[in-house]
Amino acid sequence: MPGLNDNGGSIDTVNSSTINIDSVTVTNAAGGNITANNTSTIAFLDGSIDNYGNVTANDTSTVSFEGYTVTNESGATIEASGGTVSFDNAGITNDSGATIESLAGASVDFTNDQVTNLGALIANGGIMEIADAVTGSGSITIENGGTLDLGSTAPVVTFNGKQRRHAQARKSIGFPPGRSTVWRLATRSI
Repeated sequence: MPGLNDNGGSIDTVNSSTINIDSVTVTNAAGGNITANNTSTIAFLDGSIDNYGNVTANDTSTVSFEGYTVTNESGATIEASGGTVSFDNAGITNDSGATIESLAGASVDFTNDQVTNLGALIANGGIMEIADAVTGSGSITIENGGTLDLGSTAPVVTFNGKQRRHAQARKSIGFPPGRSTVWRLATRSI
């Protein structure tokens, strides 16, 4: 399946189904959609994806990247919209102009990952859980009641250029609906 969805088509799951994409190089072309719907799962295992389109977890569904190299290209979106997007033991590059977002009732989870963010990570009413350090010059935005949950390996948080250190193992930051903040990242800011 090399080049999976390289024509910009759609790959959708429905009705509690599962698609395992194992040890494959995937290109999701511009205009392409890879979507988990209706409590379904799309599991990317031990390969790589170059995403120019959209990858979405809807309706309590899951899209997972385990042991995957993920490049989210400019203009591309990886989104949890009522479901969960999880990255585990992955290498993630979110390029400038790219977005990884969690909407209301959804979550995006980063665990044991190497994350380079040059684009936007957005907790837009949903939960964004980052257990590891994030590098790059991108931003993290918390808005519309979203929550950012930082793990113990992310000990320094920078707000408007002022660093705050926290000793506790987990740090959760949330903002009520209608309020937001944007963090600009530098190496070890978060």
